[in-house]
Amino acid sequence: MGLYSFTLAGGGYILIGAWESLRPISAGIPSPKSETLRTADSNPDASLSCSSPLTYAAVCLFSFLFIADSLISLFSAVDSNDGIGSALQLQILPIAALFFLYSILGLATSIT
Repeated sequence: MGLYSFTLAGGGYILIGAWESLRPISAGIPSPKSETLRTADSNPDASLSCSSPLTYAAVCLFSFLFIADSLISLFSAVDSNDGIGSALQLQILPIAALFFLYSILGLATSIT
């Protein structure tokens, strides 16, 4: 685990956040006129989607790479009896797992 892996992953998350913030806000928020014209057979939840499946897939990929990198570093720290290295990896794993869970659930809800 090194500076380059954190830089690459952090840059990826920054790019995902910038992409989400630059998307048009009207894409996820229906206008009041469209609510009165909405028919009964239309899906109201489809227009309220905030993120695209591509965003969830990118977050899933980055989170998985973080988890894999952290597990490799954790096993390396355990093999070398490095207490600080293993403690650092145990802090990174749950956060990466939360991002991974968020992206998996987002993909599951956007596909259905």
